[in-house]
This record gives sequence, structure tokens and C-alpha cells, in this order.
Amino acid sequence: MATESKTPKHVRIAQELKNIILGRELKTHDRLPSFAEMKERYGAAKQTCERVFALLEQDGLIYRQQGKGIFVASSQIKRQTGYIGYIDLWPGTSNRSSYMIELQNGMRNAAISAGKNLILIDSPSDFTGWNDLEGVLVCEMGHLNHRELSARIPIGLPVINILYNDPVFPSVKADDATGIRLLTEHLINLGHRRIGYMGILDHLLILERYQAFRETLLRHGIEPLPNDKVLHPSSPTRRYGEDGYKIMKNYLQQNSSLPAFSSLLAQNDQMAHGAIKALQEAGIKVPQDISIVGFDGVPDIMMSPGNESYWQPLTLTTARVPLYDIACAAMGFLTNALGTMPAVGYPFTLRVELIEGESTGPCPAMPRG
Repeated sequence: MATESKTPKHVRIAQELKNIILGRELKTHDRLPSFAEMKERYGAAKQTCERVFALLEQDGLIYRQQGKGIFVASSQIKRQTGYIGYIDLWPGTSNRSSYMIELQNGMRNAAISAGKNLILIDSPSDFTGWNDLEGVLVCEMGHLNHRELSARIPIGLPVINILYNDPVFPSVKADDATGIRLLTEHLINLGHRRIGYMGILDHLLILERYQAFRETLLRHGIEPLPNDKVLHPSSPTRRYGEDGYKIMKNYLQQNSSLPAFSSLLAQNDQMAHGAIKALQEAGIKVPQDISIVGFDGVPDIMMSPGNESYWQPLTLTTARVPLYDIACAAMGFLTNALGTMPAVGYPFTLRVELIEGESTGPCPAMPRG
């Protein structure tokens, strides 16, 4: 596992004060150090102090009183209950998706190891048992109003988000940017210079990956294709195998010759398999004519409902996201097995591994239109 390199000063100070509050060295309604005291104790400027207090406010640990100071907020969580909540926003597909099953297996096994019970929460707005929980895991996948949820959860109840760098809660995620860099450099090392991108650029995680893709190309002196050349579905179904197939099918219908790129990085493995199926049907060989890489590396991901018919009998070059380990780490923070929670905005980050398969090969020595 690996975390960020150098932690900023305001994060370090906030983490120290957070530990003092959660360790009950400061009690409810005790006053925190003033700006003058913070400067003397930590050598922190007023702007740094404001950033410290902003982080503590995001965690619901402090409150301000005009003209009086900053105080420790009251906590409604007073006991070890043995229960960890998991906000499951995909109740209809979680038990059928290989991606979500991998995450949930990590949560369950880590909870069992810690002697905890896992409670599934399908509807945060209707749930009334917050005070029975020791902590909450969230895998929001871009479908959650963070601040609305924060207002429902009792002050002091630890919450951690998995997969995303959450703006409100601490996070555990994969190093997606490095995964994209490894894939892109793999293609570059094979001689590819015209590298296309296929995806749906509609939320932060995918935009982070796309930005890493462009930055990697530029660092190697390769001009990325214009944004309007990104292959994306006109009407995404979220059945990614189908989306990848339709995107490539449509592209090939509009372009009679071989694609204008010698290789393609797809948003995920399902989309990559769908694209390969469309290419094979058009008589374009992978990887002889074009190389394809995916992302996620989840075993049996193409057997998830709606994707099985797009599976192709070749191993995919991809980046394996350690979903199981991410879930275990998140649970470890909630149960104190891994120590202090990450600071908001500075997620605990796990490595992504490059998996070389049969879908990539040397750049073909032919002109690209």
C-alpha cells in the first residue's frame, strides 16, 4: 500500500487536533486554541489555521461561536456497537456485478476479521439507525449528495468513501492516474503514437483518468487527439460492453478505412471487449491491426449481466484496481485497525497493477489516415 508523499502543514495540524478530539483529550464544548495560540504552538499563519478549522468542520468535530471562539462539537456516538453501515446505492445490481461483489467481499471479510457486523443501507434518507453504528462505508459511484448525507449522519460518526476522492468525507481509492500512465506508456513502448480514447466523460473519476492519459502523452512529446475525437456513446446505456460495441460500430460505419489510431485506451474492460467485438466483426484484427487496453482488471467482469455476449476469447491488457484491498483498508480505518483516518481531500491510495494480455502488440508499420 502507498499513501501520498508529503502531507501539507494544515492537514498535519488538523489530523493532530482530530486525534486529540476523538481521543477525548478535549471534551464536548471545550474551546480549541485561538489563532494566537495556534501560531505559538504550530507556527501556523491565520490562513493555515482557517484551513485547519475548515477540515475539522467538514468532519463535524467543531463549531464556531461568533466573538467567543471555536469549540468541540457534541458527539452522539458514545459506544462500540459492533455494527458498520454500508450505503449500497446499487441494491438491484450489487449481488450480480463482479465489480461490486469484489468490493463487498473485501468489506465483509474485513468486518468479520474485526469482529464487526455489516449492515446494508439501501436508502440513507429513510435509515434511522445511525446511532447504532460505529462507522459508515460509502461507495457512491457519482450518485450521492455528499452534504445532504453529511447532514443526516450524527456528528462524530466516522464515514469513509471508497474509490473516489470525496470532497466531504475521508477516502480510500486506487491510484487511477498511475494505472492510466502505466497503460499509456505500455502502448508508447510498443511504438504507438496515435492513441485513441474511448469513454464517457461524465464524472470525476473518469475525468481524472482521461486527464492522466493526456498528460502522459504530452510528457512523451505526443500530441493527444482533440477532445472531440474521444469515442463516446451518443446514448450511454451503462451496460459498458454494449456501449463499447456500439461506439466502435458507429465509428467504423462513419470511417471506411482503418481507424485513425493504432491503439485505443478504453474506460474499462467491458467497454474494451465490446470495442474488440465490433472490430473483429469488421475484419480488423486485435492486436495485429489495432491494440486495445482496458481498465479495472476484475475477474469475470464480462460475465456481469448485460455484458456476457460481448466477451472476446483473448486476454485483455488492463490495469488491475485492487477493489478487495480498497474495501479492506476502508474497513480497517473505521475499526481503527489501520490507525488514524485519512484527512478529507487527501485519500489513502493503493497501487494499480499493469496486466499485460493478448490485446496489445507492436504498432503496425502502416500509414494511418
